[in-house]
Amino acid sequence: MKIKREIVAQGSDQEVMRQKLEETAATHALGPANSSNEHGAIYINAKYDLRIERDPGTWGQYRVMLTHKLQPKTSLWSKLTGR
Repeated sequence: MKIKREIVAQGSDQEVMRQKLEETAATHALGPANSSNEHGAIYINAKYDLRIERDPGTWGQYRVMLTHKLQPKTSLWSKLTGR
């Protein structure tokens, strides 16, 4: 499985990050939160993982991270498409 990480929002105000987290969860139809960490809710499904993380490079900064879980093409797919 390939993973692509996307920064949806970045800032120092956790409340603004939580609002952006909820907006993004609604946009991608992630449903209710599955669990939580010290910064807020965590939304997980088969295609996406959405959470707030601390920015490792900047003190006091947070970012809303959307991880895309990309499924690899199977050998059956390559046989059907002729690739």
